[in-house]
Amino acid sequence: MNKFITNFKTYRMLAGLVCAALLFGSMFSGLVLPSRVTAQTEQPDIFLYVLSGYYMEIIPGEPETLYLEIENAGTQGISGIDLLADLPENWTVEYTPISIPYLGAGQRIPLEAVVLAPENTSRGEYNLVFIAETAGTRTFGSTAVLVRDTSGLWQWVGLGLGLVMIGGFILFYRHFNRN
Repeated sequence: MNKFITNFKTYRMLAGLVCAALLFGSMFSGLVLPSRVTAQTEQPDIFLYVLSGYYMEIIPGEPETLYLEIENAGTQGISGIDLLADLPENWTVEYTPISIPYLGAGQRIPLEAVVLAPENTSRGEYNLVFIAETAGTRTFGSTAVLVRDTSGLWQWVGLGLGLVMIGGFILFYRHFNRN
C-alpha cells in the first residue's frame, strides 16, 4: 500500500507538471513568431460582375447590350486577360474591349457585352455565363435571360381581329340606326 501511495504522488506530480507546461505554453505561444510556410504561390484574384441585373428580357435577332465589370482584387497586376462566354447554341457575344492586356492591383475596368440570340430561338429562359481567364485563373459572371415572343405574327392577328370587331360594330350600329 505504501508503494501505491508513492506511485500515486509521483503520477500526481507528473500530471501537475504536464498541466503547467500546457498552460505555460498556451500563454506564451503568441510571443513566439510562427515560421513562414508557403503552401502555394500567390495567385491573382479577379472578379467579373454583371451590372445589367440578374434577369433581363431579350428579343431574338436584336442585339442586347449587357454591362460588365472586371476587378483585380489581388496585390499584383494581371496581364493577358481573355474574355470568353458559355452561351446557348448559336448565340454570339462581342466584348468591348475584346481582351484586357493589363489590369493593375485594385483596378476595375467596365466592359460591354453585346449578346445576339438567333432568329429561331424559342421562347423561354436561358443562362448566359461570361468568363474572364488569365494564366492559372478563371472567374465567372452569369445572368438569366428571358426570350420574349419570337414572332410578331400573333400581335398582327390580334390587331386585325380587333379592327374587324370595331368595323363590325360600326356597320351594325349604322344598319340598325337607319331603320
